[in-house]
Amino acid sequence: PAPVKAGPTRTLLQTLAVLPTAATLQGSDFRLLGANGAFAALVGRPRELLVGTDPVLLEPPVAQESSLAER
Repeated sequence: PAPVKAGPTRTLLQTLAVLPTAATLQGSDFRLLGANGAFAALVGRPRELLVGTDPVLLEPPVAQESSLAER
């Protein structure tokens, strides 16, 4: 994914990075624009690999269909 340019999204990502609890920022397409270290630790994946992914894919397969239906 391309680096986020200066602006509100970048400011949100910088704030997200220092939160002690697991948190993400998603785009209008539901893909992750960013995730903090606590979220990365929670799901067991590096933040760099999470950016651009749909967090539904981190759920167990049995839960994915209902999560997608709720959008």
